[in-house]
Amino acid sequence: MSGSRLPAGGRIDRERPLAFTFDGVGYAGYEGDTLASALLANGVDIVARGIHTGRPRGIMSAGPEESNAFVDVQWPGGWSEPMLRATQVDLVDALAARGEPGRGRLTDEPSAARFEKRYAHCDVLVVGAGPAGLSAALAAARSDARVILVDEQREPGGALLGARRALVAHGLGDDPLELLAEAPGAEPLRRGTAGAWVNPQGVERAHRLGQDPGLAALEEGARDPFGHAFARSAVGGAAPARHRRPAAAGRAR
Repeated sequence: MSGSRLPAGGRIDRERPLAFTFDGVGYAGYEGDTLASALLANGVDIVARGIHTGRPRGIMSAGPEESNAFVDVQWPGGWSEPMLRATQVDLVDALAARGEPGRGRLTDEPSAARFEKRYAHCDVLVVGAGPAGLSAALAAARSDARVILVDEQREPGGALLGARRALVAHGLGDDPLELLAEAPGAEPLRRGTAGAWVNPQGVERAHRLGQDPGLAALEEGARDPFGHAFARSAVGGAAPARHRRPAAAGRAR
């Protein structure tokens, strides 16, 4: 497959090229790429093989529902993480990755990363930064409430990210982060996951620090804090912000 990329537009910064390797081969991408989008742009359509049959596996989606493109990632800071979805790995310079056939491999080497824990308190916890979640977070923050907005994406906007005019039409501006910055009570947690409800007010959440706010956090060695958010009330965004998962995955075929 030959690579393809639109000559203009999209959510990448063409003024900031990045170099990375996949399965030992060097490629180029841009700031704003995920590993998956950079691989597709470089013509890489086979990212792994099936566990039992060795059949080729390609990238099937663009988000957390990806079922094929699992990778082991070696971060610039010197540590690795197995079984990450390529669609959720934000590209950084000097990243090295290899495809995994649905089963990761742990290293015997000690990790150089530092894993954080945090307990956060807010008045309103909003899960999902699509149009509904953003509107709810902004309305609450403008009423002087303390708001935590958790979203799985690199930037807020949800389904509207593919059309800047749609963001503006929904009153969210060209860059929703600017609106959130103007609301001092709002704290966006990008590349975050709200997991289990542990009681009526508490939510377990994991936040992929290092992919947001970026390379500086990678260099400092802070990784993936897991914590509890305690809120007076919680608001779920539209249905796409939530994903149902089977308890156990079936065999790869």
